[in-house]
Amino acid sequence: MSNIDPVGDTAIDNPGIDQPTVSDDAILRFMDIELDWRGHRVRRGRRLLQLSTLDVRLLRFLMLSPGEVFTRDEILRRVWPQGVYVCDRTVDVHMAALRKALHDPHLPDPVRTVRGRGYSLDCIEWANHVEAVGAEVPG
Repeated sequence: MSNIDPVGDTAIDNPGIDQPTVSDDAILRFMDIELDWRGHRVRRGRRLLQLSTLDVRLLRFLMLSPGEVFTRDEILRRVWPQGVYVCDRTVDVHMAALRKALHDPHLPDPVRTVRGRGYSLDCIEWANHVEAVGAEVPG
C-alpha cells in the first residue's frame, strides 16, 4: 500500500531544487492531504488550506519522500531557491506554519520532528489513529 500517489514522471520545473522526479500536473496524496502542484491548492480532508508558495514547496518536498527524515540544511538546500540566504531556523518557522495550516484537532499531526535530526512526513501516528477509530487507511 502506498501513502503517496504521484502521477507522471517528468522533472520538476524549479531550478535549484533537488527533488524526486514527478510531473508538474501531479496530484500528490498523503493520508488525508492532497496537493495540486499546478493549481497551487492543498486540501486536508475537505478543507482548502491557505499556504504560502514556499510552504507548498516544502509540503511537496516532504510528500515526495514520506517517512524520510531531512535535516534543516537538507531542507534549505533542496526547497529554498538557490542564492537565497536564510538561517537554518527559518525551516523551523515554516514547519510551524505548515503544522498550523495542517492542524485538525481530530487527526494526528503528519509532520514529525526527530529530535537532533530534522523533520519528516510520517504516517505512524495516522496508522495508530486509524486503528484506534477502526477506519481504513487511505491509500
